[in-house]
Order: sequence, then structure tokens, then C-alpha cells
Amino acid sequence: MEQPLHFESRGPVGILTLNRPERLNAIDHAMLRALRAFFDARHRDFATRVIVITGAGRGFCAGLDLKAGPEQGPWQPGVGPVQDSLTFQEDIADLMVKMRECPQALIAAVNGPATGGGLSIALACDMRIGTAAARFACSYLNLGLGGADVGSSYFLPKIVGMAHAADMLYTGRIVDARKRARWASSPASSNRMTSCPPPSPSRTASSARRARSASASPSRC
Repeated sequence: MEQPLHFESRGPVGILTLNRPERLNAIDHAMLRALRAFFDARHRDFATRVIVITGAGRGFCAGLDLKAGPEQGPWQPGVGPVQDSLTFQEDIADLMVKMRECPQALIAAVNGPATGGGLSIALACDMRIGTAAARFACSYLNLGLGGADVGSSYFLPKIVGMAHAADMLYTGRIVDARKRARWASSPASSNRMTSCPPPSPSRTASSARRARSASASPSRC
């Protein structure tokens, strides 16, 4: 069985690849468990200074895998369906806390759609590098959920400013890489998204070069 994550060390730089390309790297139970364990383990990973997060194939992360069936089993065995759903929501939200508590700097190399929980993973990183194929959306809203799930209402205004964040959080519309970069360079923004070439090995190389520069800095914790 293919592992949902692939981690490669290149000296002080680690490359974490979300590895469900057939589902645009959507998050199922196995991937969420693997991500939570991965970031817990980084507190004793003294060799890695920077982690680049990217997606296998043509997507970064399409958020929660809505087609994952009952074969996954319950998230929290031994409880009812309401409690099972609640604990899953709590644990996927807690993933963003684990990312921010991670001692390594995090760089998102966004190579395609980053929607819903995938957007939140990108937002929880310290920097974002996007290709022309990058797409961003608070797609929880389009499922009848709130637009502010999984930390997006906290991170997004800090990155693109309140007005642009409200546009995404209230409408759920897709924002492409060009518009996202333009928003991030506005005076209201406190963070920028750097562009890099279209999806190719150069994406990872560009991210790794930026990560090696960041690895010279002290850890953020």
C-alpha cells in the first residue's frame, strides 16, 4: 500500500510530499494520522532546519477527501457518529496547531489546487512558493460549512489583508496564483507568495534553494 506521505532529507532541508496524487492529495484518515505523527516527531528532529511541503502529481492538497468511504473505519473507535465526527474535526484543526508549534521553518511549494484543508496547510506555513498552476479556495463554504474552518479565518487576514480574506471566506471562489500574488504584495498584506516556474522538478529545486537560505536562521521555537 502506498504511503500517504513521503519525506526526503537533503542535509538541513526536508521535503515532505503529500502522496495521494490520484485524489489531488486529499486528506483521508490515513493521511491525517500520518501528518499529525510527522509534526509531533519533528520536535526531536534536530538535523532538519527547514521543511518544504508540496504535493505529488498536479495538486497540492484538495482538502478533505469527501469520497473516502466507510472502509476507513471510524476516526474515534467506540463512540457514536456525532462524537466520531467531532473528534475528527478537532484533530484536523489541531494539525494547524502542530504545524505552528513545529520548530522547523515551513515552506509550502504550491504546485496546484490548495483548497479547503489544503489551503489551511499552505496558510499555516511560514512562506508560500506558487507555480502558475496554483489555485486557492475556502471550499468548505461550498459544502454548506463555514468559510472559516481549520484556521483559515486566523491566518488568511494576516497574509492577504482583511478585505481580500473576506472575499475568499465569504464567497468560496477560486483565486488563481496571479491574483493571489497580487493580493499578497498589497500594502495591507504582511506576507508574500513568491512565484516560480510551472510544475516541474524546478519547483522543488527552487523551494529547496529558498529552504537552504532559511536553514541558516535559528529555529523559530
